[in-house]
Amino acid sequence: MSKAQNPDAALRRFERRLARVGVELVDLSTGELSCTSCCKGWWFNLRPGGRLYRGFWKCPQGCNDGQSYSR
Repeated sequence: MSKAQNPDAALRRFERRLARVGVELVDLSTGELSCTSCCKGWWFNLRPGGRLYRGFWKCPQGCNDGQSYSR
């Protein structure tokens, strides 16, 4: 199974990218995220076609402003 076909590997990569910007994935099924600095929670939504909106990872309190979520 290739990287693109392995959902567990894709989820681990997603969680690592979020951790780099100070965000924790709380619940994938609901899209719940949490800031590791202030503990504020929020949810991400998907665009049509299953893609994430730009800035989905940004803390509503601005804790991770200036950080870059790179794919």
